[in-house]
Amino acid sequence: MRFLLEERIFRALCLAGLALLLSGCGGGNETPPTPAAKAPSPPSQRTQNSPPVVRQVMLTPEKAYAFSSITAIVSGQDPDGDPVSYSYEWRVNGSVVSRAEENTLKPGSFHKGDQVVVAVTPTDGILVGNPKQSDPLPILNSSPRVRSLAILPRPASGGDRLQIQVESEDLDGDTVSYSYEWFRNGELVIGQGTENLPPELVRKGDRISAAATPFDGETRGARVVSAEVTITNSPPVIASQPPVGPTANNLYVYPVKASDPDGDPVTFSLGPSVPKGMTIDPQSGKLQWALSPESSGTFLIEIIATDKDGAKGVQRYLMTVSAPARTPSRP
Repeated sequence: MRFLLEERIFRALCLAGLALLLSGCGGGNETPPTPAAKAPSPPSQRTQNSPPVVRQVMLTPEKAYAFSSITAIVSGQDPDGDPVSYSYEWRVNGSVVSRAEENTLKPGSFHKGDQVVVAVTPTDGILVGNPKQSDPLPILNSSPRVRSLAILPRPASGGDRLQIQVESEDLDGDTVSYSYEWFRNGELVIGQGTENLPPELVRKGDRISAAATPFDGETRGARVVSAEVTITNSPPVIASQPPVGPTANNLYVYPVKASDPDGDPVTFSLGPSVPKGMTIDPQSGKLQWALSPESSGTFLIEIIATDKDGAKGVQRYLMTVSAPARTPSRP
């Protein structure tokens, strides 16, 4: 009897356990419970913004002069990938001359011999990075430049002293001097290194040019050669001076002397205003005038010397004479 009671109790317990097991599985049709939301990370674990960094600053051009525009070439980055902008502080010889967002320093703030640097500061719009300074850029001496070169006088003829006319500029304001060269018919004229060429070194038909090289005390500029000029024919020159009046026998004689700078032969003639009876020898230049009782008044004397090319040299002067007394006729 006791045995049967214990068996019944055991079976009841097994059935109760099986029922509990089946209710836990839900037969596969019940929705599983929703997991709890994850708590947010504390502020100390969030991503922090980093400032941008300038890696390198270079100034161009490498050779800068007083007339140069100087530009800063910047290499930088932002660790967060944010866009970066830059500000520039320009200094000349240690003094600030410009603070701007432009990366170019224009001429006018620096001169020959100055040292230019720039300090570049980056920002991503939130944080400002550390500034980085470029290496100093020295401002170099600019070479002088010849703007124009010519030979005077124009035109030039034999007997003229030739002179070089030169204009130059130096952007640093330095005083400019020159070295000169003269060329005759394409060949260097030895020993002539000044701005003048003596007249005895040129003749009609010569082709003359000149060269000038500027120097500002530090550097020489480019050598410039002038246009070539051809020496033209020169007219004869009458060098003698006329006598004051006639001789005692009422004869006016004037031996005219003329020379030609080109060495050309010279012939002589008289202008239309000379008094009647006055003559001149075409070859020797001897002028004569036998005064008569009608030879009274003031006369314009015009003597013309002509070379083989037709160039003329003229001498003009006034001569006043009184008529000689008439010789009484014999009865």
